[in-house]
Amino acid sequence: SKAAWVEERDGKNVIVVRSLSGASESKIIATADSISSDINWIGNDTIVYYDNSPGQSSDFVISTEGGESHKISDVTRPQLFN
Repeated sequence: SKAAWVEERDGKNVIVVRSLSGASESKIIATADSISSDINWIGNDTIVYYDNSPGQSSDFVISTEGGESHKISDVTRPQLFN
């Protein structure tokens, strides 16, 4: 089982993953200017995240095992509160 969260490092948002079993180290699997903190799991090893960096408004999917992220779709998120 794994845990994942978004934090800011060096002015960029990153997704950090860590195994909950044993003494594994955390690893960064994605970096962008503006990754939303609401990431979603698909199964045990796949994360969907929203990137709203300048010129980008899209959902992406990435494996926690490594590799490149893949764009799923351009999206428009509603602004519920102004």
